[in-house]
Amino acid sequence: MGAVTEKEEDVKRIFEYSKMALDWASVNAYRRIGLLLLIASISFGGWYGYINNLSQKVTSEMQAGTSMSWNLSNSNLYKYAIDSVQLCLTAIDKSSDLEDWYCSQALLIFKNRLSKAEIKHESELIDRKAYGAMKVYLADKERQIKYNELVNMKPSNDRILLESLLSSVAIGGTLLFLLAIYFLSAYFLYKRSARASNVS
Repeated sequence: MGAVTEKEEDVKRIFEYSKMALDWASVNAYRRIGLLLLIASISFGGWYGYINNLSQKVTSEMQAGTSMSWNLSNSNLYKYAIDSVQLCLTAIDKSSDLEDWYCSQALLIFKNRLSKAEIKHESELIDRKAYGAMKVYLADKERQIKYNELVNMKPSNDRILLESLLSSVAIGGTLLFLLAIYFLSAYFLYKRSARASNVS
């Protein structure tokens, strides 16, 4: 019952404020235009804010989906490389007949995970066939992907809305809209007063 009573009070207040605004605007044409200007600007601002917010939300979700797919793909490739190096290390420990094959594959996969700049920088690991260090390096790269995911987390809806409302486009568009209504209203009032002067 308390919630219903509060809603009824809110509705009453809205009606009271609306009546006050209409009474204030009924005094002359300038006030009526001012009220219409205020209502139009609020409506336009709300519509533009909603559309802009929705657009940014969709863009953000698309970017987040693309980034997530890229990160997952890269993470899986690093894990695959780590597993390959681990097979090589295990084969070395057990003096397996497949040691050479596992390690040559691990070395090839490790190189494939590096950019040209990284290959030059990590050439010592490759030349020395330091498989343990390779595993550490790959694990660090995989952790960096997880860290980047946290840093580049999808912004909250409130943040997106705030950015859209504070954007220069939103503010500029609202001001231009208000100026257009103002000058149109002033023009029509001028024409009306000119006609009245001619009649008299």
